[in-house]
Amino acid sequence: MTYQQSVKWVEQKELFLGMQFELSRIREVLRRVGNSQDKLRVIHIAGTNGKGSTTMLVSRILAAAGYRVGLYLSPHVVDIRERIQVNGQYISRTEFAELASLVERNSAGKDRGKERIELTYFEVLTAMALIYFYKQNTDFAVLETGLGGRLDATNVVKHPLVCVITNIGLEHTDYLGNTLSAIAGEKAGIIKPGSSVVTSATQPVVLDVFRKVCRLKKSELYRLGKEFKVFSYSPSSLSSPRRGKGFGMENSGQRLNYQGVVNSYKNINLNLPGEFQLNNAGLALAAVELLSKSNIFISEKTGVL
Repeated sequence: MTYQQSVKWVEQKELFLGMQFELSRIREVLRRVGNSQDKLRVIHIAGTNGKGSTTMLVSRILAAAGYRVGLYLSPHVVDIRERIQVNGQYISRTEFAELASLVERNSAGKDRGKERIELTYFEVLTAMALIYFYKQNTDFAVLETGLGGRLDATNVVKHPLVCVITNIGLEHTDYLGNTLSAIAGEKAGIIKPGSSVVTSATQPVVLDVFRKVCRLKKSELYRLGKEFKVFSYSPSSLSSPRRGKGFGMENSGQRLNYQGVVNSYKNINLNLPGEFQLNNAGLALAAVELLSKSNIFISEKTGVL
């Protein structure tokens, strides 16, 4: 397929198949191409609001530390290639077409004895991203869920290093349930055995769900405002404030202090407007800090953790 043909093929999936939630289809297609998702080091991010910003911030921090970072986002604004990036560079048109062709061949069942599998729009793009990140030798893949978590296509990942769940609200109730506890259960579906889990959710009913899942999976839960905290930065004197630490988030008038699980930092620049972004930045910093649980340490000398 050419690039134009590949985009048309992907977009037709959305037109004709819509949204279908289960994991067996994408698992089988990824198995046919070698299970790339099992060879990646993943930070997996779900939630109602803020998951896109948090995903971007985690990837920026890791890239600023010198790592090669795959980033999977949705939706896109202008170009479908926005969804699949490595260190801020969109997947090329040639690579997009090649991966779409690969997924098409392996889902069409063209090999002898293979059944045809109809992937949805989001499943196709997720499969392409996971294969691409492996082919690009990324150090980390930072994945944003599309909708929910438990049955989201990104949840084919078996062993994420850190799971991040932003705030929880009533959304997509036709698919996720019409109560906070039901929606929290769907989001908590990304939590895997032994993973570290960070969240900015505060509702008692939501946190109860997360605690139960973490106990079941023997995972550790870290809560914004409890195990780690973030504060708007306020200079202690009237003198001009010092240039803040970058953390991959520089060039903004907004600054924050972070009291973390392992370390604390002051006067951090945040290149996103709005007070609500402070929480997203706190989640991102905590997620990167908790990589130390997997013996991955980010040196402060890099300008990040």
